[in-house]
Amino acid sequence: MEIKKARILVEEFYKPESACAKGAELLARLKAFGALSAKEVRSGSLFELGGGLTAERIGKVASEFLADAVSQSWRIIPEIPAGQDGLRDHWRVEVWPKDGFRERAASILTAALRQAGHPPALSVRVGDIYRIAANYHKTQVENAFMRTLVTPRTHTLKVVAESPWRL
Repeated sequence: MEIKKARILVEEFYKPESACAKGAELLARLKAFGALSAKEVRSGSLFELGGGLTAERIGKVASEFLADAVSQSWRIIPEIPAGQDGLRDHWRVEVWPKDGFRERAASILTAALRQAGHPPALSVRVGDIYRIAANYHKTQVENAFMRTLVTPRTHTLKVVAESPWRL
C-alpha cells in the first residue's frame, strides 16, 4: 500500500519505561527560567521522509535506521488540523533546522538508506520533537521554547495541540 502524501513525518522516541535525559534536561531548563511549569517533557527525533514510500518500506526504514528496538519506538505522525491554539494540557513541539543547518545528519542518513538499497528518490530531513504535558496556551509554549531552546536564526518552531499521551 503506497502512502499518498508526498512527505511523511516519522517520530522516534524513547519508550515510556525508558528514561528521557534530553526531556528531563529541558524540563529543568523550563522550570529554571520560569517559562513553564510543565509536568513532563519527552523528546525524540523527527524525520521527514519523501520519495513515494509504501507503508512497508516506511516500517522497514524506521525499524532498521531510525529507532533502537530496545529503548525506542516510532510512529507516523498524522496530520493535525490548524487552529488548536487555546488552553491545552498536551503539546507537540517540532523544531526544524533552517536550510543550511544540520544538513549533515540528513545527508548521512539519506546516503545510508540509498546504500541499503532504498530508492534514490528517497529524501530525509531531520528535526527534533518534544511532547510537553503543561496546561498552557500555544503562545506561552512558543515563547518558552524561544527563551530556552530555539535560536530563531537557525531553527523554525511548530507547536501543535495534541491528544493526551501516556506518560
